[in-house]
Amino acid sequence: MAYLVNTSSKMYPSALVTFFEVRDFDGDIAVDDPCGKVRRAEFLDAEEACRVLESFRAIRAETEPIIAYLRGGPLGRVWTCRDNTPA
Repeated sequence: MAYLVNTSSKMYPSALVTFFEVRDFDGDIAVDDPCGKVRRAEFLDAEEACRVLESFRAIRAETEPIIAYLRGGPLGRVWTCRDNTPA
């Protein structure tokens, strides 16, 4: 497990998300989002991915954990947030 996010907010009263590290990948990336929100997907190096994530207007629980992980944060960390504030 790379890390875990436990967050609660008005929109998501209780959300628990687990992220796993993938070391090998074989195949093509294909977008198949029934809601139509995801329009494209691509592999980026870690620093480029961090720059893209930092440009998002997203809540902290959506970006801080992955940015910390991509910048070498410890594996297995648990992130807990309540209403976009670390708890």
